[in-house]
Amino acid sequence: MIVALLGRPNVGKSSLFNRLIGRRRALVWDQEGVTRDRLVETLNLSDTESMELWDLAGYQTEADFKKFPQAWTKKINLYLWIVDGSEAFSARDELIRDFLRKQEKPVLVWLNKSDKREFNEEISQHLAKISGFEWLEGAAETGRGLGELKDNLIQRIRREGKTPKKTKASADTTDSANRVFILGRPNVGKSSLINRLSGQRVSEVADQPGTTRDSVEQRIRFEGQNWVFVDTAGIRKKPKIYKTEDPLEIFSSQLVLKQMNRADLVLLLVEAHTAARLSTQDRKLFQLLQKASRPTLIVVNKWDLIRDTRNAKAYRRELLDSMGLSDHYRVVFVSARTGFGIKNLERVCRALVESRRRITTPELNRWLKNIQAKRSPRMIRKGMKKTGGKTQNRYLRFNYMLQTSERPMRFQIFTNAPSAVPKDEKKYLENRLREDFDLGPLPIQLLFRAKN
Repeated sequence: MIVALLGRPNVGKSSLFNRLIGRRRALVWDQEGVTRDRLVETLNLSDTESMELWDLAGYQTEADFKKFPQAWTKKINLYLWIVDGSEAFSARDELIRDFLRKQEKPVLVWLNKSDKREFNEEISQHLAKISGFEWLEGAAETGRGLGELKDNLIQRIRREGKTPKKTKASADTTDSANRVFILGRPNVGKSSLINRLSGQRVSEVADQPGTTRDSVEQRIRFEGQNWVFVDTAGIRKKPKIYKTEDPLEIFSSQLVLKQMNRADLVLLLVEAHTAARLSTQDRKLFQLLQKASRPTLIVVNKWDLIRDTRNAKAYRRELLDSMGLSDHYRVVFVSARTGFGIKNLERVCRALVESRRRITTPELNRWLKNIQAKRSPRMIRKGMKKTGGKTQNRYLRFNYMLQTSERPMRFQIFTNAPSAVPKDEKKYLENRLREDFDLGPLPIQLLFRAKN
């Protein structure tokens, strides 16, 4: 069962959405037009009843309703119409009422903000205007009336026989979905890319930067696996963000960076330019992801604009050289507008996610033994002459190795001198791990401990 929250801007749709799902998923601010994309979450009402909840953007003009996707109207089973009960019923509310009457779908009216003094003054007018619709009153901000609303939804699910059973298999499918975040500067094509991947309009696309504010999730199945792609708000340089003094942009940028910890893979989306170099902000975002040990794939968008003048292989080499990166980093070329390279992007995403795995301890120790057999041991302390003879040279030895984590790929190596392992030795071990176990650009952490 799909329930869509509909209403004019700033009536409390996102507040009710967050209250129902039990967490702050949608941005909430005392300003119209904060929500611009459709947000989708599964709402578990009981052990056996669940539904899909949609938080839609505020609709207020006839032009808005003409753009309302027909595919949505076919899927929606119930419209939960949010009305601000503390304000007079407006012409914009009447537009929504007329739209809903044409839909021939069940409508439940939620008269919001019943905790305000003005609510009792306006209630009689609202009841006259929404005549013919079932209604409930409450306050999303405080949770008042929420229990009655959930009971109503449960009864509707049971009445319509749309009660999906929550089986272990379905739960495992949701939990095991690979989460891929699309990160980048404003207006590089993140929303266009997620729309292209999903085959439908998931995020709003406009030439104006900053169109996406909430992180929009879309479940997609390809390459035989379940994926959740997340379209995030564009992140500008800090001075530019704080110069505008827009609290929404500041908050949404901070929220995006915090959500990165949930990512199995991050697509850093950059624009194709004749010169194969990343902008300063792109570089900072990449460094941030590396510091957070997030697996990162560089995706060059709008490749169709320079495809005839640049060779992809040479472009990739120049790009990696300009960033001081080794050849194991992946770069994929796409055009979200035309669909070029999308199938290749899907294949690379799957390959990167599958390369993260558990390596057995015997495998690692055989590898460690072979590595040391091929190289002369590093001297960490030279012997000193003293009366009666000379002390022996001391060499670096690695005794044992094991893997302690997959996210990120973290390994512990026991050695006779953990504080004396030089940087070039650490880099050598990391590069050999990548090559010998096909770990590609996955972040690797090596921790050195005393052998005892």
